[in-house]
Amino acid sequence: MPDPTEDTWRSEIGPDLGRELRAARRAQGCSYRTAARRIGISPGYLWLLEAGTRAPSLDVALDLARALQLPELVVGRLLAAAVSDAGRCSPYQGGGAR
Repeated sequence: MPDPTEDTWRSEIGPDLGRELRAARRAQGCSYRTAARRIGISPGYLWLLEAGTRAPSLDVALDLARALQLPELVVGRLLAAAVSDAGRCSPYQGGGAR
């Protein structure tokens, strides 16, 4: 298991789930910028999620599910891959749970 304190460590959702996010965004006719604005993240971060090279925080995963109207099965897989102590959920960000 990678050491989460190392700068190079990142959680990933994988390319299959990333492709499903991309397909959902495209099905709604949204650009990266429009979808990212709805979700509350940067377009670059959305690109990384769709590439499967990052895993969202729980809050971002829920926002993705709502904004992209993801099917239940995809939401379950996304929540299972989400990181509970990252991003908006991180105690180091000062945001905490919503």
